[in-house]
Amino acid sequence: MSAESIRKLKEEALLPKKKKVYFMPKVSKKKQKRDREEREARNGEDTEQQKWYKAIISSEDRVCWNCGTDLGRLTRDEMFSCVAHVLPKSIFPSVATHHHNYMILGRYCNCHGQYDSSWENASKMPIFKEAIDRFIMMEPEITERSKIPDVFLLYIKD
Repeated sequence: MSAESIRKLKEEALLPKKKKVYFMPKVSKKKQKRDREEREARNGEDTEQQKWYKAIISSEDRVCWNCGTDLGRLTRDEMFSCVAHVLPKSIFPSVATHHHNYMILGRYCNCHGQYDSSWENASKMPIFKEAIDRFIMMEPEITERSKIPDVFLLYIKD
């Protein structure tokens, strides 16, 4: 090894190393495969949940029920994120697509985010009265009784 190549190696050793960048895929290959197989099994038809979202989006006015923000400029795909579940679909699958388990809450005015952030925050929102009314209508059909949030327990009629 020549003196010049040794000097070059020493100089390069002092330079900061480039960081390796790793990207996390939005959907794993395993999930993509499972979704593709499910779609093929349904012959490309929408899932029950997709039908539920589409029915709501086509029937409701494009206005945030909490603050009144006009949602008319949103695309159809953006409107999906404005359909908020009164009770989370992941915790309450028995009423995930119930015809009363939704409210239209704005995405960009952050009403949907505020409602989903905590039950304490949700209970302070003007729309919470509507959430209670919708909960009361769904309550008999909820099978996950032990998971009902405290803010709704007061409204259960035994």
